[in-house]
Amino acid sequence: MQSSTNPSDEKKARGNFWKRALGVLFLLPAWFAPHTKLRIFFHRLRGINIGKGCEVGYFVIMGNVHPEMITIEDGAVVTAHCTLLEHDNAYYYTGRGAVDSRPVVVKKKAFLGIGCVVFPGVTIGERAIVGAMSLVKRDVAADSVVCGQPARTKAPKPADLHSPTPNSQLLTNILASRNAFEPKNVQKRRKKFQWIETRKCNH
Repeated sequence: MQSSTNPSDEKKARGNFWKRALGVLFLLPAWFAPHTKLRIFFHRLRGINIGKGCEVGYFVIMGNVHPEMITIEDGAVVTAHCTLLEHDNAYYYTGRGAVDSRPVVVKKKAFLGIGCVVFPGVTIGERAIVGAMSLVKRDVAADSVVCGQPARTKAPKPADLHSPTPNSQLLTNILASRNAFEPKNVQKRRKKFQWIETRKCNH
């Protein structure tokens, strides 16, 4: 395949020179500022769309060519060394195709673990969790937990983890195990104490 000479591809690959030059001024403080609010402030100056109550870790690479194509919604957390790619120039620079340039969206309350890489066009759903060092090439559903390279669903939804049934069963099993190993005199004292407390409540 011949190398692309389309001017729009050239612009997508390299971005606007003046915008990139201005963005470089804020890049180092955006990476290394000592507080998340400062890092967010400088990322916003670069053009990243960041909502309220977010956290952005050290050395987060995102939107170096088209920062306006990155959106991080309210309450989302992007931890250190994550990379959010709004463009992929591999096929363009090797003369095998066009630039892949698409928006990346991290929805409300989503969490990206350390060192994640998110590819162009990916949306991370609300309250989703992406495990450390994951390679995310497809959309992540809301409330899901994914990890791996490429990232796949590896755990139940948080709602399932907080279900009362397994917790109640776990407590029952713990109590049963404790009772099995208790000396008989301790069991008698505990039962007597429970009987006294029951009488007090009834009166």
